[in-house]
Amino acid sequence: MAEPWNKDIERLLKTKPDGLDVQHLPAAMISFHAAFLDVPLPDRTVDPPVIPPVDPVAAAAVDAAVIEIANAMSWDVDETRQEYENFRLQATKESKNDIKDKFVGSKEHLLFGHVVGEVRRLKTVFGAMLSPTGGMVGPGPFSIHVAEGVLGYHGVAHDAGGYLCRWYKENPGYEYINEQENPNCEKNPLKGQISGIFFWIKKLKLGWLNLLAFSDPTSLVGGAPVEDISSFLEPGRLSAAGTEPSEEDGGDGVILDEAEVRFLEVMISGAVQEGDDELVNKGLESLKKRGLISGDEEAGYQITDELVLAMAITLQPELKLEAAPTALAVAPGADEQTLRYYRYGDFLVEQTTPAPGQMRLAGLRDASHAQERLLKVIPLAESDLGAFSLSLTGDKFETAASNAAAGAPDQAAGLGLDATASGVVSDVTTALDSGKVVGTIRIQQYDGENEIKSRDLQFVQGGQATWLVSRADEDSEQIDISLASTATLGLELGLTSAAEN
Repeated sequence: MAEPWNKDIERLLKTKPDGLDVQHLPAAMISFHAAFLDVPLPDRTVDPPVIPPVDPVAAAAVDAAVIEIANAMSWDVDETRQEYENFRLQATKESKNDIKDKFVGSKEHLLFGHVVGEVRRLKTVFGAMLSPTGGMVGPGPFSIHVAEGVLGYHGVAHDAGGYLCRWYKENPGYEYINEQENPNCEKNPLKGQISGIFFWIKKLKLGWLNLLAFSDPTSLVGGAPVEDISSFLEPGRLSAAGTEPSEEDGGDGVILDEAEVRFLEVMISGAVQEGDDELVNKGLESLKKRGLISGDEEAGYQITDELVLAMAITLQPELKLEAAPTALAVAPGADEQTLRYYRYGDFLVEQTTPAPGQMRLAGLRDASHAQERLLKVIPLAESDLGAFSLSLTGDKFETAASNAAAGAPDQAAGLGLDATASGVVSDVTTALDSGKVVGTIRIQQYDGENEIKSRDLQFVQGGQATWLVSRADEDSEQIDISLASTATLGLELGLTSAAEN
């Protein structure tokens, strides 16, 4: 190819791979795989590669399978034999991996073969046979056939990138949306998962608002599960504890159990943990029963794209915000509930824990919506004290504030304020002395997988106002204090600039 294989990879959306819907092709490919198991692989440690001799019985079985492929595809037999010889030169250990009969010859398998075949100058069918499971979603024993949609197209591109990197050192590897040429391609299969998923979300033009507009979920790209979960995009009213929606609010996101969460995490991230076998399979069956996954192993599963989007955001956000109200602020028991908000680009996801072992996910319209919901569990006391913001070391503040509270208004100057601010200083001092924390927020910003910045905020209740108290980081001696208004809260959270970031 004249250009990198991942150039305009979105072409897969319009590609009908060679061999798709050819009636007898899957059976011919299965026969070929069985015969090729007895053919020794070339030794490519030397140049040119050494081609070992093949047992006559094995050679005859392979030739019969090659003819079967030629007949299915209406190809010239001699040309197909030559194509096989080219395939054999490039075959790898992975070409002899266990086969999944119901996946071989599927659209996703042939799309994988289309990409790999373009690079290795092989016909699509033989490109696909370089890896019998190329294009499946999920790691190793957990891999499943996902048909189209975000995960379907991602599975094809991710597998193709990894295969070309591992065996032929073709850039960019698993980080297939990276157009920059690197000295070494990415061989770690855990890489490129979230970035790839968001690439296809953009290419499929998915978003909270246009997903919400679909009244018929089967009209979604790739075919969607039968259950309409548009309510997932409109979270219900938060109760005092932030868990229960009111009946008139309708749906309130999607509640997932531990097995369902683990299934989605494994499919999206590719990371497997000890003991996942039973849990992942249980999660798949549960999501199928609920209608959040449709299809089957043969036709391929369809997984609700907005559910994939929400889970992917929680696994690798650009910003994570964790808010914990206290029992002083709301109803008893509310301190046990934590609201988490995750942001990636323009997408915002709200996460709560309705009960042990459960996760609730809901999409938010925009940053204002997130702030509005935060204020339901961290109430701000109305105040006429006016705007106030201060940043100084803890010792300096404690000394000056103590003097001001002791009846010396002029000591407010020690805080960089004029004497008329003594009421403000007194209220701040009262708030800090009382230790009446009504809520906390931790904000973490990420660059890819790494945290680059974090900030902890405390909401402290004074006599006349709620105060926002924070440090730039855990080691900082500098204390920042400001009136906890809606405006300052939005500024601190950085949510209002989500679309620009």
